[in-house]
Amino acid sequence: MYQVNTSSPSGSDWTLLIEAINAETNQPLSELDETALVEMQLQDKSNCVLLSATTADGSIEIPEVGKCQWRFTYTQMGALCPGNTYSYACRMTTAGGTVTLMTGTHAYIDGEFEWR
Repeated sequence: MYQVNTSSPSGSDWTLLIEAINAETNQPLSELDETALVEMQLQDKSNCVLLSATTADGSIEIPEVGKCQWRFTYTQMGALCPGNTYSYACRMTTAGGTVTLMTGTHAYIDGEFEWR
């Protein structure tokens, strides 16, 4: 499991591409494929889920073995308050069980410009 801290400015999308590597072989994690259930949640300090995505509904994509990607539009990001930092985690479930791929924080930076 890795700790990955990210950020995005207000008024923009948040896209994250994760490449998971097998520590023993230094190759893409073969379990992370189209059969894996990958889920992520972003939560506030009260553990309320503000954003979530999953391969079950297509909001997380597996572009190739060992990689997954999510994208939240600026409209979806409107659930966040600029200037705050949130916790998030991403996990993967396969026939072998459930593992946490990563945890981290996401800083939603005030872009100081409001689109009108």
